[in-house]
Amino acid sequence: LSDPSVNVIVGDAFIEIDKLLDGGQSYDAIIVDLPDPSHPDLNKLYSDHFYARLRLLLSGDGVMAVQSTSPFHAKKAFLSVGKTIRSAGFSSVEQYHQNIPSFGEWGWTIASKMGKSPSERLKALPSKLPVDDSWVTKGLMLAAFQFSALFFSELSEVEVNTLGSHQLYHYHHEAWSEKEGAID
Repeated sequence: LSDPSVNVIVGDAFIEIDKLLDGGQSYDAIIVDLPDPSHPDLNKLYSDHFYARLRLLLSGDGVMAVQSTSPFHAKKAFLSVGKTIRSAGFSSVEQYHQNIPSFGEWGWTIASKMGKSPSERLKALPSKLPVDDSWVTKGLMLAAFQFSALFFSELSEVEVNTLGSHQLYHYHHEAWSEKEGAID
């Protein structure tokens, strides 16, 4: 975070976007790491409106990655995030997952404004990644984009999360309540 090319902004993301849009800057990458949509007040940060405004902040070939909850524990919520980002006008939207020791199976959505999809960009990299890491490999990163054969089969039944709909909040609440035994 101390790299001079990194711009860290602390504030209400929904409000800060307007300031950034007024400033006319664009970004090559936007990383959205928000709490899960476990409260109705957070729902706006997962809406088509929010993602469309973030899209305006991206440079022409820019990408955005969004924490998208657990594809295992809250599948409809996970699918809704991807579908909502797609509805916001991104040219390519892909979802990926990884097992995180402190969270379990977790997922993200990555979208490009224009150009090649994020996985195509990754495939085009040399086998030896430009970042030296003892754990992450190109193959491991590409494998994160793989899901079971029928994983996306219910996508047509999942709603886009529009501003004020609280659809994603309901999907998330329903999934986690079922896991806790609160709903029959």
